[in-house]
Amino acid sequence: MAIGDLDEASSQRIVTSAGRDLIENYWGSYVALVRDAGSGHCGLLREPTASLACFHFLWGGIHVLFSDFADLVKYVAPRLSVDRSYLAARLAIGFQPSRRCAVAEIEDIPGGEWTTFAERHPARTTLWHPDRFCTEAPLEDESRAAAVLRAVVFDTVRALAAPHDHILLQLSGGLDSSIVAACIARQEDRPQVQCLNFFMPSFDPAPQPIPLPLGLAPEDRAKLLRLASSGDEREFARIVAQACGFPVTEVEKRPLDLEDPRVWRAPLAPVPSAYVFSYEDDAAECVSAAQTGATACFSGHGGDTVFYATQRALGALDYAFLHPFRAGLIAQILNAAHLSGESLLGVSRKTFRHGLLRAPFPQPFDPMHQPHLLRDEAFHGVAANDHSHPWLEPAVALCPGKRVHSLGVALSIPFYYNTYRRETLAPAAHPLAAQPVVELALRIPTYVLLANGMSRGLARRAFRDLLPAEITRRTVKGTSAQYWHRVVCHNVPFLRHCLLDGELVRQGLLDRTKLERYLTSDQPFLSVPPPRIMDYLACETWLPQVRPH
Repeated sequence: MAIGDLDEASSQRIVTSAGRDLIENYWGSYVALVRDAGSGHCGLLREPTASLACFHFLWGGIHVLFSDFADLVKYVAPRLSVDRSYLAARLAIGFQPSRRCAVAEIEDIPGGEWTTFAERHPARTTLWHPDRFCTEAPLEDESRAAAVLRAVVFDTVRALAAPHDHILLQLSGGLDSSIVAACIARQEDRPQVQCLNFFMPSFDPAPQPIPLPLGLAPEDRAKLLRLASSGDEREFARIVAQACGFPVTEVEKRPLDLEDPRVWRAPLAPVPSAYVFSYEDDAAECVSAAQTGATACFSGHGGDTVFYATQRALGALDYAFLHPFRAGLIAQILNAAHLSGESLLGVSRKTFRHGLLRAPFPQPFDPMHQPHLLRDEAFHGVAANDHSHPWLEPAVALCPGKRVHSLGVALSIPFYYNTYRRETLAPAAHPLAAQPVVELALRIPTYVLLANGMSRGLARRAFRDLLPAEITRRTVKGTSAQYWHRVVCHNVPFLRHCLLDGELVRQGLLDRTKLERYLTSDQPFLSVPPPRIMDYLACETWLPQVRPH
């Protein structure tokens, strides 16, 4: 239902249902502020997949809600302080959705949460949680699931593209962005589309091994290596663009010179953003949007998680968990062995233990057991299970693979925290992370999503007639691991200058001695992953923006 259909009766249903009617019958980027005339209370609802930022700040007894942190600083000019414990957790385990922000006085309102402002301290009710869709009317029939998935993705893309005459499309050449491209290409009144492909060529005659997280079991390392490929996917992007009739601009990503002043000029946000990773991409998108008149930037972001990209034998485990005595279990074990590359005996043992017996299923690695460069006392003060976001806490009991799926949605679907200057010209649109697609995918069992023993197998089946065969057959993914290895190696002197005597060291978060030993020209950078070092830089460059006012 479109927002224009909100008549008096529709509005009253939203009020009396405390926001539930809005979640169940509408979707899109919105933050709804609802006043109940009877009680005088105000309720706030942020749309479930949280595509639009919404922060809360209590100012002299007044509840201030905002999406642009720069506006708060400019027009309210409050005194702000850094939440040191938040930064410690960020440095230790990376970004995770949280109600907390790096600015102590600011709260991030979770998506799908109804907040009532009746007193000084708001009352909160979780209306939308990814877990709840995992047990709701599951689509077990593969043919029907493929047809419904195709229809929902197509309608979602069409609805998001309809208001725009010109759009940008981030076309990697992978399955997810190719599906979005194919859906746009088949719209009746399709917009003008300019594709952008960012590629990372290999400059080394003999490239270094792909850096992988430490602590992985040998079989998990083998899976990741089998899945990863070069970051140069131009060949596939060209095939898709030609099939769709879209022009494509290829932008080469060379190792960044981090001495660029833009590193220190990320758009202001209550948490350190990923701008240091993408400021050159952002600049290229700004230029392209200005040249083409694009008013939206589409992507396939979220597809890996939603469509279920994995090399793990999870489908058989879930089938045994849900249907322990069905004859189809043997076929699922065969599919899982094909997908994972594990032996039939190994998959059968896991299926018996974690599916039939329902023993807890371990995660591939624990971020709290990974190498780091924090001071020991700062690291030990981080509580790994200190989750202040409702999606990170189980809402219902789930089978092993579906729990992984739901957590993946919680961790990867919100994109608003990645701030880009391109947003002022062409705001992002991520159709595969939109509420209708996410809810549907969560309803589909993992062994159906992994149709034919293939990662994202159902999505391949649903769109195989719209995509070039080279795309649907391809099972590897481009990786940027070697690229970020080069970036860190190329910028060791600058990183030493910024971090060794930086604010994070002065505040007792990063350990200067560890940094000094790690940031050397001969460091292979295979212990602490290069992206983690870049995130240290993101936090370091964020701090000067929020010094107390």
